[in-house]
Amino acid sequence: MHSMARINSRWQSWSVWLLCGALLLLVLLLAASLSILPAVSWQLIDPDGRPIAGAYLAYHYQGSVFRVVDSGSYERPGALLRTDAAGMLHLPWAIHLHLPLLRTGLSPLTDMVYAPSVHYASWGLTTGIRDQHTDASGYIRRLNIARQPRVARLPDASADPVAWAGTISHLYSFIRFQLLSSDDTRKYHPVPTAVKQELIVHLLREYEAFMARYATTRRTLPTTPPVHLRPEEHQQWREDQQAHLAREPHWGELMERLWKHNLAELGRRLHAW
Repeated sequence: MHSMARINSRWQSWSVWLLCGALLLLVLLLAASLSILPAVSWQLIDPDGRPIAGAYLAYHYQGSVFRVVDSGSYERPGALLRTDAAGMLHLPWAIHLHLPLLRTGLSPLTDMVYAPSVHYASWGLTTGIRDQHTDASGYIRRLNIARQPRVARLPDASADPVAWAGTISHLYSFIRFQLLSSDDTRKYHPVPTAVKQELIVHLLREYEAFMARYATTRRTLPTTPPVHLRPEEHQQWREDQQAHLAREPHWGELMERLWKHNLAELGRRLHAW
């Protein structure tokens, strides 16, 4: 009887330890499966330091996937936000589940920034982004929304026809290939039709304002070849640019060829809604 009691006592003791171990393992797995992201606020300001109200920022969440051969990424939907009167953007806190060990936690990444008051837009440069940086013109092209301090100064692109033309290109690409695509909910929670219409109207107005200011302005020959070209391709690139400039010496001729048909298509879609 005493030996049976000792066996039962030991079994109960081991059962308690096993149960505690299982609970601890479950807690650790659950903790490793959660991405808890705090709320973040950003302020957008213009070159003079004034808040930019009514600007747009689109973001999604991205994490890494570990595989035997290589690594990849996975995404979760974010949202399209607008700045308030003080130029503030408010990203809400979020919680996400992911596979422990096989996937990392998620981080918010910006897809598009558009500020109508300074005619500035940037889109499609978020893959693998962890740091804010500027392009050769000093413009913000990538924005790490977890970075400190949380203030971003945007340039006035209307002062430079090259930068303003880039705004039109970026904004069109975001609308056409992201917001109006069949899988737009993959990156963002549903965007109201009224907001999509707003952005199309902004794009059409950007084009009209650009043409009113720069249509008769003569273009200049680019001096820096694209980084993807090999050195032996630079001479051919310069000759091609000279030929393009001879055919379309003014900004109006180039922009009309690039955008008249595409923007007319968006305009018809806007009126058909």
